[in-house]
Amino acid sequence: MAQEQETLQVYDPDQLYHLLKNERPLYWDTTRDTTSIQAIRHKGDIALQMPNKEETGDGVYTLTHWAQTQLADKMGIPWKYYNRMLTEKKTQLLADNINAWMQTKDKRTFRMKGDTVRAVVSDIYSSFDNLDLYKIALLEIQEQDAVIHECSLTDRHMYIKALMPYNELEIVKNDSVVPGIILSNSEVAAGKTKVELFLLRKVCSNGMIGEQVFGKTHIGGRRENGIIDYSRKVETLQNKLDKQKITELMHLAFNTELHTEWTHAIKNGVDFTIEHRADAIKSLSSHFNFTKEEDSNILNILAEQRKANKWTISQSVTQCARDTKDYERKVELERIGGDIAVMPDARLDAVMKMRNLQKELERE
Repeated sequence: MAQEQETLQVYDPDQLYHLLKNERPLYWDTTRDTTSIQAIRHKGDIALQMPNKEETGDGVYTLTHWAQTQLADKMGIPWKYYNRMLTEKKTQLLADNINAWMQTKDKRTFRMKGDTVRAVVSDIYSSFDNLDLYKIALLEIQEQDAVIHECSLTDRHMYIKALMPYNELEIVKNDSVVPGIILSNSEVAAGKTKVELFLLRKVCSNGMIGEQVFGKTHIGGRRENGIIDYSRKVETLQNKLDKQKITELMHLAFNTELHTEWTHAIKNGVDFTIEHRADAIKSLSSHFNFTKEEDSNILNILAEQRKANKWTISQSVTQCARDTKDYERKVELERIGGDIAVMPDARLDAVMKMRNLQKELERE
């Protein structure tokens, strides 16, 4: 059964490069009318039967967890119901549901890795190639005298974090951060290509992502039925223009003035004292949908801090992110930490009041 990955996949730059290079020959896309595709039971899971890469007949292809969520969405099947049929071994019922709705849907592009469907997208979807983007990023990082801090490749995204080690910005006395960026890209329609501001706290190596986002949505021209083999893909003028745009976005994000403005905003939150720590974390947990484990972990980390303010709460969240086993969730928590650090006082008050209202309703 396709399950969401929960391993922390972190690579050094060379490892990521060789991984991307070795995987590229496995990638191919096929655009098909869904009436030519059948969902079938396969080894206790669901699979798709459709024309093979050589177009000499049909092949059987398993799906990643992410591709299954997309298939459910494209067929209009609620994920809760889809996943219940999977977990309760009702795979024939699930196949029947998919096939019933497959007959009424439009042309789709299936993004493949060998014999696995990694994405189900529209026939106008296009994306940046991870390997090409890595090469562009590496050149710009070197141009900025920056260094790669961390890389990851999941079923949904490639992430590259880079730091400017020659710069340090102080939040409070003896508590400094190193500015940088995080580049994220999805080849499977999990989000647009983004370049975001990033800070690494020196004292504990917690990472935090800022609100400033520079990005491009993945939309291309409509595709005809057939196969695209990415080992023989020809670069178009649009590809070249897109690559130039990414270089410009990274150059802009490496501007230290933006990081300085961000740290100034963070400093303003240091004076926002929070008296009731447990209530504050419960409020933020409800607002940001922390899991019970994350809720407990964040509160325990905060309890070790001398003061409770926006900065220490944000760092409790990012320390929780540092300890997570799922890189996708790690990035989400780093974004939440960045959000809390600069959250306007009025918005934080509103979050707290909402929690108090919920408590009153529970007592009634």
